[in-house]
Amino acid sequence: MYTLLPVELDNMQNLAQQVRFFSKKDNKRVQDAYLSFEKMTDLVYDNYSCAQLRRLATREFTYSKIVVLTSNQFSDTQGYYLSWARCCRNADIDNIKNANNTGLTMYVEFPSLKDYPDYSSPKFKIPNGDYICILKPFKLQMAVEKKMQDTEIRYSIVTPYGSHNDLLNYDNPPKPGPYPSVLWGEGFSESNSIKGSPALSVHPQTGVLSVKANQTGLFTFTIQCEQFKSGKLIGLVRQDFQLPVVDCRVNTPPEGKILYKGQVTDEVGLCPNESILLTVSDAGGSYNFQWQKNGENLLGENTPRINVKDFGDYTVIKSYQALCANDTISQIVKVKPLILTEFLPLPKEFCKGETTTIEVIPLRTNVDLSWSKNGKYITNGTRIRITEPGIYKIYADATKIEGCYSEDSIEISLKKEPIIKVNPTRASIYKGQSILISVESSESNTLFSWSPNKWISNINSQNPEFTPQQSTTYTCVAETEGMCPVKSEIDISVIQSLLIPSAFTPNQDGHNDIWYIVGTEQFEEIEVSIFNRWGNLIFYSRGYKDPWDGKFNGEDLPSDTYTYQIKKGSLDENYVYSGTVNLFR
Repeated sequence: MYTLLPVELDNMQNLAQQVRFFSKKDNKRVQDAYLSFEKMTDLVYDNYSCAQLRRLATREFTYSKIVVLTSNQFSDTQGYYLSWARCCRNADIDNIKNANNTGLTMYVEFPSLKDYPDYSSPKFKIPNGDYICILKPFKLQMAVEKKMQDTEIRYSIVTPYGSHNDLLNYDNPPKPGPYPSVLWGEGFSESNSIKGSPALSVHPQTGVLSVKANQTGLFTFTIQCEQFKSGKLIGLVRQDFQLPVVDCRVNTPPEGKILYKGQVTDEVGLCPNESILLTVSDAGGSYNFQWQKNGENLLGENTPRINVKDFGDYTVIKSYQALCANDTISQIVKVKPLILTEFLPLPKEFCKGETTTIEVIPLRTNVDLSWSKNGKYITNGTRIRITEPGIYKIYADATKIEGCYSEDSIEISLKKEPIIKVNPTRASIYKGQSILISVESSESNTLFSWSPNKWISNINSQNPEFTPQQSTTYTCVAETEGMCPVKSEIDISVIQSLLIPSAFTPNQDGHNDIWYIVGTEQFEEIEVSIFNRWGNLIFYSRGYKDPWDGKFNGEDLPSDTYTYQIKKGSLDENYVYSGTVNLFR
């Protein structure tokens, strides 16, 4: 539990703070808790001069204690609340009546722990010590931290609670609710707690405050953060804040630029055990400086220089020392882990089958370098040759000299290529015949080229005509701008017709003694069958490596006319030759 209080209450650190738990159903007290002092933090204002103008000096007091709440004790479905009360507020608050004798009550609601055993209340972060310039648009992020990620947060500005405490009993324990609301000053209200056009409001989803104030002063307000689950309100937190509105129209200081080694920069590398010095340009003159890290003011960092030891986004606010006026904010300087290497320019994509090189330049001396691919060590050195896609990481180790280590990675991927479909990819034709080959591409701007440039109608056609004089393998290269080329091969077999003799004379005179058929060597699976005049099979051969010699079972057959049937096999399965051959003795 925490709150923002004037520094005059420093003695609060010596006192335990009592909070009480009440039932929402009947406002009966359920349990007390005494929170011990933990720490005290000064609130840092962006513009010191404007804070001095309103005599603003604010501290955050943090109290804590582990308190066990059981689901049996906190089981009522209407839920519970806890509160802490005090009197009084800053006497110079301008939007509520009798502020110096008006108390405040800190208030949190939570649901039945039987229904929501893992409930966790959202928590407001302590804001920067911001101020509002009159007639100037102002925004401030007030979003809470939440642990229950499956819940919805809604923000609203509500009237602050007072308390039952006054100056005589300022530190009495909180009484049960309901709690009195503060009395708004004339012209002020819940929807007009800081007057303006527009008046102060908060975005219900993002928690961003916005206003364009038209009246100076110190103003208090309460942000209520409601927590919903599945559309049901299960808890809320109310937090009081105050903001000054000042007239800062007088002047604006020149903007300060953050320098590193004398140069304006927006990014600096840092080794884990090193520090770097950032300075502000145009630091002469009567200026205040307030450094920020990740948008939050850094306590004590209010000079034109800062030694940075932590990673983060750094900015500096520049304002006048003796004048509450506009301020300026520098550029963001990102302080990142130092990368000890720099990749040389290279394409991050390459084509399948290619080889490319990745190379780095060490940015410091005495750096040991090693490489990995997809988390597996490859080799050492400044460069590697790669043939496969993947995530390649370079490890740089300078711990021997400077106590510094870094790693960087690059993802190398295969370049896209068009999807190519060739039809057909294999064909057989008779010598003298032609065939059309068609190519389809997934990309409309694909260009085609064919090789070899022989017996083809057009080497750049998507659907060329082929008339090869011999069996040939053609290659089609499909190229699309920005993609890798794709190669496809098409086999065209050229078949010569069979020459089948009508007679032969197997009389052993060395001439025409076998039935030799020209062209059978083209067909490994050719089948030759021969029948006598009664239809009996007298010869069969697959492949026809040994031609018919006019015999059957080793005996010479008589002169006669015989019938044949020839099937070409796999190259031309649907074609069958048939006819007769005369055998003469």
